[in-house]
Amino acid sequence: LIEQSYIALTKGGNVGIGTTNPTAILTVQGPTSTASDEIGNIRIQNVTNSNLKLLLGYNYASEYGYISSLKSGSYWTPLILNSGGGNVGIGTTAPGQTLDVVNTSYVQGRFESNTSGQSGGIELWGRGASAIDQKWEIQSTPQNGALAGALLFYDGTDSRYAMTIDTGGNVGIGTTAPGNKLTIETNSSTGVESTGDQIQLRVQNTNTSGYSGIAINRSANYRTAGLLYQTGGTTDWFTGTAYNGGGANSAYSISTDTSLANSKLVILTGGNVGIGTTSPLTTLDIRGNSGTLAVASVSGKTSFATLVVNNDGVG
Repeated sequence: LIEQSYIALTKGGNVGIGTTNPTAILTVQGPTSTASDEIGNIRIQNVTNSNLKLLLGYNYASEYGYISSLKSGSYWTPLILNSGGGNVGIGTTAPGQTLDVVNTSYVQGRFESNTSGQSGGIELWGRGASAIDQKWEIQSTPQNGALAGALLFYDGTDSRYAMTIDTGGNVGIGTTAPGNKLTIETNSSTGVESTGDQIQLRVQNTNTSGYSGIAINRSANYRTAGLLYQTGGTTDWFTGTAYNGGGANSAYSISTDTSLANSKLVILTGGNVGIGTTSPLTTLDIRGNSGTLAVASVSGKTSFATLVVNNDGVG
């Protein structure tokens, strides 16, 4: 054994720095200290500027290892792995992607801001033929911020929030303040309404053998289920199964609000249709208001109009 104050070389070829008992080909042991990570067990310095350093070490007090790049006294500088290419693996010896993280926990990564009031997030950039042409951000906002802990999907190319999920589970598309489980907003004035290109929600099955649809499910037959048509937040029309004062109701209604009593047209499950009544007694039951107003009016566009009333079952 050849020994000096800080370097040891064993007969087996192991080299020790800071230790007289190296257990590996190179063993480096730093001093016992609670000082900052800038000490480092191994330090590589720039020959022309000793403030530029690469540190490799282990913090024994907090029990973690580190690799750090910094300009001493100024700031931490970028640290690059595999600058020429090649995959990097964490928790795996066979990384299949540029960064492959494998863990037995369901959490494989964490992105956190150490500044109060700032979001944590990641950026996803898409490259076109010659340059970056699309930028997306996924952000987790702080609870003490303006968006109170919401998860945001931000279009960095068009500088807009595309989708928001708040802490209550509400989803907003085109808005950062969804007031319902799904809120869709747009601020576009383009398009032609008659051709349907201003439609904000479309359900489509591209398989010609399949079906498309939307299910609106209620928990009990005395609950309301349907669609509201509003102007500036005020209801103009409601279609669906309206509220019947707490009683059971399975009739389909077109109403000026969600109550069955204000329905203008009602269709019972047996097929009877009522206009002016919520309890049609026949296939078509039309009831007018009291007074002299006509219950129904039939007029022709040209020279005549016809109303046929037939009891032979033919029509």
